[in-house]
Amino acid sequence: MKPLKSMPRTLPVDSDLARKVLFEVFRLSPYGLGVLDAQARFVMANDVLDSWLSGTAEAKAESLFEDCEVLRRLVFRAQSAGSAREADTTAVDGQGRRFSVSVTLASLDPPLEHGANFLLIMEDITEKKAYSQQLLRTEKLASLGTMAGGVAHDFNNILMTILGNTQLLHKELSKADPQVRRRLQNIEKAVLDGAHVVRRLQVFTGKDSGVSKSEEKTLIHEAVHDVLELTRPRWKNALEKQGRRVEIVKELSSNACAAINAADFREVLTNLVFNAIDAMPHGGVLRFRSYEEEDQVVLEVTDTGVGMDEPTQKRIFDPFFTTKGACNSGLGLSVCAGLIQRWSGHLGVRSAPGKGTTVTLRLPAARTQACRPAIPKAGPVQSMRKRLLVVDDDREVLELLGDMLRLMGHTVTALHDPRRALEMLVAQPFDLVLTDLGMPDVNGWEVAACAKKHQPKVPVILVSGWGSQYEDEDLKDRGVDFVCSKPLSYQKLLEIMARFAS
Repeated sequence: MKPLKSMPRTLPVDSDLARKVLFEVFRLSPYGLGVLDAQARFVMANDVLDSWLSGTAEAKAESLFEDCEVLRRLVFRAQSAGSAREADTTAVDGQGRRFSVSVTLASLDPPLEHGANFLLIMEDITEKKAYSQQLLRTEKLASLGTMAGGVAHDFNNILMTILGNTQLLHKELSKADPQVRRRLQNIEKAVLDGAHVVRRLQVFTGKDSGVSKSEEKTLIHEAVHDVLELTRPRWKNALEKQGRRVEIVKELSSNACAAINAADFREVLTNLVFNAIDAMPHGGVLRFRSYEEEDQVVLEVTDTGVGMDEPTQKRIFDPFFTTKGACNSGLGLSVCAGLIQRWSGHLGVRSAPGKGTTVTLRLPAARTQACRPAIPKAGPVQSMRKRLLVVDDDREVLELLGDMLRLMGHTVTALHDPRRALEMLVAQPFDLVLTDLGMPDVNGWEVAACAKKHQPKVPVILVSGWGSQYEDEDLKDRGVDFVCSKPLSYQKLLEIMARFAS
């Protein structure tokens, strides 16, 4: 083959060869190519168009269009402007398959022999559209993930305000009515469960690596008791006002301990309790029975409600399926099944119309001793009194942290402006620095770096709604000695202070 530069500028053309080449290009083109007469009937069609036309009654171009008006508009525009294009319309082949196409119609002026007036070019863009829509979905999901991360951070700040104030109230009302203390404890549990849900959201958006499953243990009887206390306003107070009554029966093993996060398990149980109440419009019995079976823990939740037929049972775990009307999302049991499966368990349902429903949870068993939380041994508050600098751009969280630390006996300088914190670190010595991460103008990393620069031995603790993202990392090269996540409980804060007491 000759180099391109040595080839003559004008090559001799063999008309027969050119005709054959052009015909093969026409025939083998991946696009649908056809020649139309003045009435938009096919004079000639390539293999692609021929396959689309297969099965049609007559070889008219309009038979390929779902909307014949599209072709009429193309013909009118091509006659006046020479060519016309429709970027996206719907085509229909001889088998009734609908697909998206891009269409170009060019007027042949003057018309060729055999009444050839138009050249039709059709491209199947179904895959292109699907790919484009997938890209759009990916971009939307990325944006949603970013937004969800921000929402999780802000929600952690809100939860910390609720949790801290609840715990401070609990301490101030230590001699109050037991009923009041119990309700404060319920609020505390609900907040901690909410924090766990937020953490699941952070795991989903890639802002957290999640927790080790080996660290999670739950005593079944304690979880059932907690959920019944949390849901008491729904299954007892509200129903009794309406003249209905739900009797609770507990047949629970005190040793049944499951390998599942307590907040996840309480979320599942809460959904099951609410479903059972809805299934007993006139009241009834709600029974909880737990037992151990080889290496598994089993919990059965049984109601005496209306029950379900077989077709309904087959769909109850489908997302968005509900029998409760438009006001219900239909995600409750779907989420429950997903949570149980995440912890290597199984959720099953037995039911019959008029005979109630039994939901059976099977989970891997854990050692009972591992379920017993160790009682923290906090040293005397007076022995670890310190001068503390606390920095957070959320005024409510800042005030709350300050109150909790002062209650422990510390001297606290609480600053809302991180720029002021940099000045204080230069001017005054501190025994400990607690700083938020995401703050305007100056972030937590900069506060930590400044603290280590001017007071190299001062411990720096990062307290953040994004804390779980960094808990397992060694951040000493960035000036951070310890990371903890919001919401931060009084007990957790007490343990942190004891850790840095020396």
